[in-house]
Amino acid sequence: MDSPSFFTQNKRALDRADPTLAARISAHGNKARYHFVLARSGAVVPAFIDSAGIARPLHSTVNPEREARRLIHDTDGEGYLIFLGLGGGFAPAAALEHEGIRHVLVIDYDLPGLAELLTAKLYTMLFNDPRFRLIVDEEPAQIERLIKESYQPLLAGGIRLLPLRTRIAQDTEHFAQAAGAVQAAVSAVKGDYATQAFFGKRWFSNTIRNVLCVQDQAFPAVAGRTVTICAAGPSLDQHLERLLRCRAPRFILAVDTSLPVLLSVGLIPDAVISLDAQHISYQHFLAGLPAHTALYLDLAGSPVIATQSKHPAFFAGSHPLSRYISRFWHPLAELDTSGGNVGYAAVSLADYLGAERIELVGADFSYPKGKAYARGTYVWSLFSQNQSRFNPLESALSALVYRSAAVRKVVNAATWYYQTPLLEGYRRALECKIAALDLPVYQAAGEGAPLTLPRHTKRAQAPLNCQRRQPSPTERALSPYDFLATYRDQLQTVDPADHKLSALLATILPTAASFQQELPHLTGADLIDLTRHWCIKKIENLMTVR
Repeated sequence: MDSPSFFTQNKRALDRADPTLAARISAHGNKARYHFVLARSGAVVPAFIDSAGIARPLHSTVNPEREARRLIHDTDGEGYLIFLGLGGGFAPAAALEHEGIRHVLVIDYDLPGLAELLTAKLYTMLFNDPRFRLIVDEEPAQIERLIKESYQPLLAGGIRLLPLRTRIAQDTEHFAQAAGAVQAAVSAVKGDYATQAFFGKRWFSNTIRNVLCVQDQAFPAVAGRTVTICAAGPSLDQHLERLLRCRAPRFILAVDTSLPVLLSVGLIPDAVISLDAQHISYQHFLAGLPAHTALYLDLAGSPVIATQSKHPAFFAGSHPLSRYISRFWHPLAELDTSGGNVGYAAVSLADYLGAERIELVGADFSYPKGKAYARGTYVWSLFSQNQSRFNPLESALSALVYRSAAVRKVVNAATWYYQTPLLEGYRRALECKIAALDLPVYQAAGEGAPLTLPRHTKRAQAPLNCQRRQPSPTERALSPYDFLATYRDQLQTVDPADHKLSALLATILPTAASFQQELPHLTGADLIDLTRHWCIKKIENLMTVR
């Protein structure tokens, strides 16, 4: 059973599929993790040798192939399968026999043990299938990131976790962490899918309209400066006077909701950032945008907001069409907007611009003492105008706080605030973002939920991501209308029956999520075909009114 040719063939196949993993495995020798036995069916079954020296078979020693087929038979409608533990690979192999399975991910630990498995039998059928992916000894964060990037509910359908229980029992801690990462990734994907279903059509329409306004953009030099990000939480009120006194050395970046608050006290920000795809967000700009305040707008954001500036600076957020435009036509700043709120995007922008340090003001991620927003936001103005004896301002503002059934009160020695799962999720996402930066971030004193921030030293130099790629001569020659025409023609070539994820197909998936929300009976090729034709029609309608 222990044939050197097995390892050679497996290594060659794995090297084609994942050369990085293949190189890691080749550095580990046989450590006697396994004993191998023949099942009655003739299949080679690995048995893990536990701490007591007992060899415990990972599969049936009668017919492991039949056992695997029975397991996979129960995965109806679930096209993305995650296996904890590779073992003999019987279940992943059975899964790949079904055309409805779009992706098979195997998570395992112990590289020396994996190298030993590859000496005992052939796994080439798995490694040669583009739907298969094996990851070994990865951190939970990496597992979560990989699943978020590869799992597309519209293409794969459901997702299922299948543990190889005998293998898990030998390393419960690592596999428990992996299972937690899988659960976190699936929750994030489902939340993102719900957002796509709500905004998908609007994102597409906004993006193709904003493409007509894209131009070469200049970015301010902020290297060596503190970027103060003004969010719209109630704590902003207590810092306005200080910011007015110490205005000069700072680069003030306002989130759109905080803009009217700053202008109401005569504080002119250097820049404002907006993500919102909804036209109602123009109310943040009713007081106007100062001539010297730069406007940074997500390419999928509201075109109405773009009109507030003669030279809006568009960036590519997380929408796949924005990234497609940036990489295949006009290079844009590609910012991380995955945190789901404009404060998170503002931190990404400050990092992109090369800030020496970041100060967060009004980033409460809660409702301190029951207050929802700083005074002067459009919410205060709107509710003040509509208040009456039967619906006073305080009642309308309180309704904002209690609109979530899961609101809870948090009390500490200094203050108290209301917390919701959504705001808590925003806060944790920002904490993870900040932990990955190479510059110090500070939260100004306030009464809201405190951020857990790491210690960082001053940034030595501006980050490399300030340097955008230069467009090719071919890209420069394409006008916005030329690009839209080319993109429309490319959408004509999308095969609705081919569900392999490509950069082109990814651009219309959020729109497809909107259609599936409206027409739940539509799936697969029919859903993609409907979405493709709708997108093409939108582009053609826009081009006819040029």
